[in-house]
Amino acid sequence: MFQPVPGIYAYQTWARLPDYVPIAASRVRDLLAGWWNSAPNQDEIARVALEAVLTLLILTAAAWYGVRRLRHWPHASEPPFWRRASSAAGVVALRIVPLVAPIVFLYAMVAEAHALPEHVDWIFYAAAQSAIIVIAVNALVTTVFAPTAAHWRLLPASDRPARRICSLVLTLAVIYGLTTLIYAVTHIVQAPFALTVAVAFPASLLLAGVVIAILLTPLEGEQRDGMPSLGWLTALRMPTWIAIAGIVVSALAGYLALSQFLAQQLVVTGSILALVYLLLLWVDGFTQALADDSAASGRWLEHRVGLGQRRREQLALPVGLFLKTAVLVLSVPLILLQWGYTGPDIYEWYRQLFFGFHIGNTQVSFAVVLASLIVFGVAYAAARLFQGWLDTRVLQRAGISGGVRDSIRIGVGYVGVVIAALAAFSYAGFNLSNLAIVAGAFSVGIGFGLQSVVNNFVSGLILLAERQIKVGDLVVVGGEEAYVRRISVRSTEVETSERARVLIPNSYLITEKVKNWTLRDNLRRIVIPVCVAHGCDPREVKAILLKVAEDNPNVMATPAPSVELDDFNADSLQFKLYAFIDLSKGGGTGTDLRIAILDAFYEADIATPWGRTDATPRDAVAQNASNGKTSGNGAPRAWETPEQVATAAAVQRHNRNFAG
Repeated sequence: MFQPVPGIYAYQTWARLPDYVPIAASRVRDLLAGWWNSAPNQDEIARVALEAVLTLLILTAAAWYGVRRLRHWPHASEPPFWRRASSAAGVVALRIVPLVAPIVFLYAMVAEAHALPEHVDWIFYAAAQSAIIVIAVNALVTTVFAPTAAHWRLLPASDRPARRICSLVLTLAVIYGLTTLIYAVTHIVQAPFALTVAVAFPASLLLAGVVIAILLTPLEGEQRDGMPSLGWLTALRMPTWIAIAGIVVSALAGYLALSQFLAQQLVVTGSILALVYLLLLWVDGFTQALADDSAASGRWLEHRVGLGQRRREQLALPVGLFLKTAVLVLSVPLILLQWGYTGPDIYEWYRQLFFGFHIGNTQVSFAVVLASLIVFGVAYAAARLFQGWLDTRVLQRAGISGGVRDSIRIGVGYVGVVIAALAAFSYAGFNLSNLAIVAGAFSVGIGFGLQSVVNNFVSGLILLAERQIKVGDLVVVGGEEAYVRRISVRSTEVETSERARVLIPNSYLITEKVKNWTLRDNLRRIVIPVCVAHGCDPREVKAILLKVAEDNPNVMATPAPSVELDDFNADSLQFKLYAFIDLSKGGGTGTDLRIAILDAFYEADIATPWGRTDATPRDAVAQNASNGKTSGNGAPRAWETPEQVATAAAVQRHNRNFAG
């Protein structure tokens, strides 16, 4: 590879080139004609070729139908990125298989059944390899850039740059394929060395020029929703320019073998990286589809498995990481093979990586670690399934209340996590007897920095065990009233009347004063203060207040409502109405009672201190009407009765007549 070719610029090398080409072509023709004439069963070879052509036609028709199915989008808007990415891998496969399968079939059948001569076998193999490279590169670039279907494009590029890049990449693949084929044929037929130089030297420079044209083509595309950023292209530009410089410099300096090797790595390694990138895009599309309700996988997980969107988004992260890791792990051997490493060496490296290698006296095995993580995941998933089955099939059917059910469910979840962790440690070969040492070291950490964490954890266990605060309870914490929504390991989540979610450390609920309205039942006493003017019969006021409370369906009959004459002063008599309500029936009972009291006082003409001691509700209505204090545009107020409205209207007519 590092041997320069002598005489690359000599006149004799290029002067007799027109005579060398017919000689090489004649040798290839004689070699193939000799094999064909000596073949004992030419009819069978022709039949195999016809079968390959029929296979090509059938697979092409099936692939055309499959691509249409994969790229079918019935909506008016363009397909989302997950839909484009998830179908890209299938489209690439459907574009490669119909052309590659007949070539492989024809070569395999002819080579195995007819014992091809070594030189003919090499020619057929080189031709098949070059054709497969061109077909694969064309399928990859047309799928990624989609020059004729912009709405299926995977990279942000406009139509003109997309078509230009597709043409240049296809030209690059054709140049590389033809160069590889011609180079192999000239070696097989022992063509003059000048012919090899005449092929390798301009081909290397031409290939470098095409790559430069690709790098200088601006994409000019907008970053649409879901499309990946092109920051990785910036990172690849510098190595590509270095490779191009190496190709040009080595070719001009006469190192044609090195130039050809760099060109091969640029094309083949670039194709492998493009395939890897396409597979990573497919993983992104697949994981996005898991959380999308319009995708088939997302609908299946929601309807069949019962996973909500949040759970599916959480599931998409580990699934995506696992698939991307698998793609990267499997792609590394392909790249290493292209750079001259042998299969046994790569196998030995992977075996040591996954099945153990030593760092000092410690043996590290990623396979055991990965298997331990899988064991933990399976055990944790089984614990969650058992937790759901216990909640829906046992606790709910047994009629256990929501708070008790939630406490049991959370406790079972904690036990499941502990069991899953112990199973993973055991599978990894960790001696559980060493947990005492770990626990001792852990206790030292608790003494310094983990006191609050452990305190909240233990407090959470106490809350779940004693059930003095349960999910759904109405509590007063720090002077604020809120409903308990969730009790977790570290904190308790409550929801205020403003729909704000507040996280309270569990230790606070254990050590501080907490008022729980629903600890024993859902009853709550409300107090409504009422003031009436002097001269009103207090017994009548008491009877009216009791009747208003008894007529309200949300007021409990037991304990019965009560009324107290709380106090009296120079302006009014002060009463208090006590009523017990059920919190589960809503919180608007106090407002309903106050409106009903106003209506009842108006009907009974009970005087209230409306700025003077002798004012009755009828006088107040008349005063408001005379002052024009109606609710917007002369409309009656929401709490006024028809009689009040009529009285106000009469007063307004009297005032207008008097003013006239």
